[in-house]
Amino acid sequence: MAEELFDKGEPLLWKKEKENPHVSKTLSESLQELEANAVLFIPCRIQHFYYAALILTYYDSEEIPDHEMMKTIQFVFDLLVQSIEKELLLEHKRNYESYIQHLERMKLVGELASGSAHHLNNILSVITGRAQILAKKMKDSPLAKDIAMIEQAAEDGALAVRRLQSVKTKSYSVKKFEVLSVNDLILEVVEIARPRFEREAQSHGLTYDVKLSLGPISYIKGDAAALREVFLNMINNALDAMPKGGKMTIQTTLEKGKVFIFFSDTGGGIPEEVKEKIFQPFFSTKGEKGNGLGLSIAAEIVSKHQGKIYVDSIPNKGSIFMVEIPAATEKPENNNHQKINLGELNCRVLLVDDETVVGETLAEMLGEEGCEVTMMNNALDALKSFNQKGCDIVLTDLSMPGVNGLELARRIKALREDIPVVMITGWQQSQQEREKHNGYIDGFIEKPFNLKQIRDEFKRVLKPNGKNLL
Repeated sequence: MAEELFDKGEPLLWKKEKENPHVSKTLSESLQELEANAVLFIPCRIQHFYYAALILTYYDSEEIPDHEMMKTIQFVFDLLVQSIEKELLLEHKRNYESYIQHLERMKLVGELASGSAHHLNNILSVITGRAQILAKKMKDSPLAKDIAMIEQAAEDGALAVRRLQSVKTKSYSVKKFEVLSVNDLILEVVEIARPRFEREAQSHGLTYDVKLSLGPISYIKGDAAALREVFLNMINNALDAMPKGGKMTIQTTLEKGKVFIFFSDTGGGIPEEVKEKIFQPFFSTKGEKGNGLGLSIAAEIVSKHQGKIYVDSIPNKGSIFMVEIPAATEKPENNNHQKINLGELNCRVLLVDDETVVGETLAEMLGEEGCEVTMMNNALDALKSFNQKGCDIVLTDLSMPGVNGLELARRIKALREDIPVVMITGWQQSQQEREKHNGYIDGFIEKPFNLKQIRDEFKRVLKPNGKNLL
């Protein structure tokens, strides 16, 4: 139909013996098939978006409406349209209110996640630091491999927390890509998850049969920590889907330049109406046990690796998740994953952190590196110590009660502008936020920290003048 008919909303009476230029060929042929004498066509637009029309067919020529009758019919149709528009407005209002509630929930979750991430970073700092101290003391011990795995898991956890902090902007971070063996990543993740599907499961009277079917070694280019997070999420989801125990199979294969990783379980399956939503942020079927972020973050990570995640499921039979990632054409460099020898630091450090366990861990790490550490748990005591004994570098936490790390840095710089101040923070800091404090902050170390981070930052801000770094 001509679009202007809907704009005007005027009735159109089509009679069999007359051709009407406003009637399209398709509609004209349809009307002729009805063998009707006349058709009354009343067009309209509902809320300026939806095209609608009332079509009345007349077979008896005596019933064809006159001008007055057409006005009456149009009046009735207008009432019907108004009723539809009212219902649409109510529906839009309900949708808007639901959307506002969703935004408020996301804001609340974001605030909770941000606060939780800060505390998690403190905990992970202790785990990473203690693991590195133990690794140094027990490098020839049979437990060295287990300690290295604890350290690796803590570092992966730190990256997972940073991705959680970035969920509101969808700016999930990945490190520089390297060539990786998929099979090695799977074996590492299975070892990380083993306590859950073995000892923890047995303590609850459950049995999980975990089978690996790893094909010929396949290489991909990617971020090892991010991919371990994806694979661990797949394993945990499979275990969650089998609350009474069951069988999980992990399979890898290479086909047509793509690496495929399959995670299958014998759980209850995923309902068809749920499958379309499982990769949406904050959608969860686990109730209070889930936050609805695991699969959405996993899908985003895989997407950054130019890959995809697929899911298939049969009710009461189980589910299969398939991760597809392009294969790498080159092999990884043979560096034997040797630890970098950091050497020793030789400087006086004023360390300020209100979290005692974090401060003590960091102080011991610095002591192992040859530093003389003075530890304070608040900014005011730190200032007194600085005035009395001085130091070569100030290492301060950002968030502290009373005088925070930024204010402490400002006061330190007012006393000695040449003393470097490095901020330790568990909060996510953007480049713009860091540049704001360039006048009195010389560096940042993000929690959870490790010896290499500390060493690199010390080398960057300290000058080899005999007092500082040798």
